[in-house]
Amino acid sequence: MQAAFDARKATLRDEGEAGRWLSPLQVHVIPALGTRDIEGLTQADFESVLRPIWHDKAAVAKKAYGRLRIVLRHGAAQGYEVDANGLLNARHVLGTQETTEQNIPAMDWRHVPKFYATLGDGATGHLALRFLMLTNARSRTVRFARLDQIEDGVWTIPGEGDGARMKGLKKRVADFRLPLSLEAQKVITLARQTARDGWLFPGTTRSKSPVISDATMTKVLKDQDLEARPHGFRSSFRTWAEDTNAADDTLAEMCMAHATGSKVSRAYRRSDRLEARREVMEAWSNWVTSDRRGQK
Repeated sequence: MQAAFDARKATLRDEGEAGRWLSPLQVHVIPALGTRDIEGLTQADFESVLRPIWHDKAAVAKKAYGRLRIVLRHGAAQGYEVDANGLLNARHVLGTQETTEQNIPAMDWRHVPKFYATLGDGATGHLALRFLMLTNARSRTVRFARLDQIEDGVWTIPGEGDGARMKGLKKRVADFRLPLSLEAQKVITLARQTARDGWLFPGTTRSKSPVISDATMTKVLKDQDLEARPHGFRSSFRTWAEDTNAADDTLAEMCMAHATGSKVSRAYRRSDRLEARREVMEAWSNWVTSDRRGQK
């Protein structure tokens, strides 16, 4: 299994950072099958490890199945006689998974100021989460933010590369200019004190990654026993914009770096409405910091 992982590592996001690729196997498969010869694994074996999670933990089971399939293919490519059909048959026997789409837990926008007021000025995880909340950017984009991307109150997020804003980016897209509120610029000033090698939110010196892990900001929320997750603050912003009429749908979507309008209309559009978005983001910042300002 490790060999299959090593063969795919270079193609994985952050090279499988934090063991996410191996995790479904380590937790649900290796304890039962880890000492077995890969050539001796049968349909019954695959059923036995997948059945306990097939319906109760459908998303995890899907990942475990996919990883097992890759491991078997890798074994076959290495010359081992593996029972790939056994895994496929096991899936058919286990049946169709009844899954419901789950949204990433988000914080009610009315509760955001109270939470923001609890975040400190020093810890990198706190600063990164504050920056994420204020900019409405995705977690990965924030983690890979660089000092040379920030100038004159604007954060220019590259259309490709580590800091690319688009999830699952497959082709080149234009760079995105994100207007920074005064509070966001204050956070940058604080973060500069611990920035390293150009990274605004660097990882620890012992980390293999140059930037903080995806779990760093999540931990800040978990430490307060909150269900909300960093990505959920995008939903908080979007709901705030709608409920308070802070921005029309098109402008709110542009603030989230979402494509708006038809392909033809986007082709003719020449303005990214930077200043209009700046007003919206400043208004959002004023709301987010309303409790924090009251503490001072």
